[in-house]
Amino acid sequence: MALLAGCGGAAPPASSPTKHPQPAEATTPETPPLVVEYVVIHRRWVERLLPIAPADLKTWSDAPENAAATNGSFHHILVKVPGGEKDPGLAAKKKAQGIIARLDKGEDFAKLARQLSDDASTRDSGGEYTPEQVKELPPALSAAFAALEPGKTTAQPVRTKDGFHVVRKDRASDDEIERAYRKAKAPEVAKKLGEDLLVRLNGGTPSRPAIAEAVEAVLGERGVNDADRPKAHVVDRDRLAQVRLSAAAKAALETFARSARPGDQLPSPAVDGDTILVARAALALGDGAR
Repeated sequence: MALLAGCGGAAPPASSPTKHPQPAEATTPETPPLVVEYVVIHRRWVERLLPIAPADLKTWSDAPENAAATNGSFHHILVKVPGGEKDPGLAAKKKAQGIIARLDKGEDFAKLARQLSDDASTRDSGGEYTPEQVKELPPALSAAFAALEPGKTTAQPVRTKDGFHVVRKDRASDDEIERAYRKAKAPEVAKKLGEDLLVRLNGGTPSRPAIAEAVEAVLGERGVNDADRPKAHVVDRDRLAQVRLSAAAKAALETFARSARPGDQLPSPAVDGDTILVARAALALGDGAR
């Protein structure tokens, strides 16, 4: 009886499973968003403020390769030949020679063009061609114009399929030559300004004084005091799509930002037609970017 009682007694309580501590979840420290600081330099702004030394302007205007920009405008008086290019047009040639004789006596070219030219497209403007029209001159007219000295008229009429032309090359004014010089030099100077700015930014100078110093070094004090002087802009890397730039400049900025690390900058100014772009990256808006 004692054995049975022992076998039927209550079973000892089951042991609890051992609990192992769970590893803590790994956390990634938050990284401040990368921002991109960029400066845009517009060629037209540089063109307007470009300093001009008289000696440099004369050297440039006297250079043969710049003759097209300094020669002045093309004017002509056309006397049509009714029978086309196969017609010798003796009467038309004689009339054109008579116009040249009147010009040699001092009559005004523009006045005669308005009275006598058969070219309806240029008659009212005194026979003047636009720069676009000059680029499309037939070979005979182009050669005659190139050979003329500024202020001179062809000694003989020039024959084309349209008839006989009396051609004059007007002398470019000082203002026209200066404008041509500014336009020709502005891309080179704008790029130089971008390179100077990039060097200063690379040396750790904050953008605002870096821009002022670069502008003064390249364009002088007038550029520093100009209200349209280039300014720095800061944008989050994730918001570059909102930046208003030309397509090529924007693409260059996005390509740079995609792999940029804090402190990186464009290795050289990005040039897109009339725009020069300089950029660098920073960790936060207050990280010396402004």
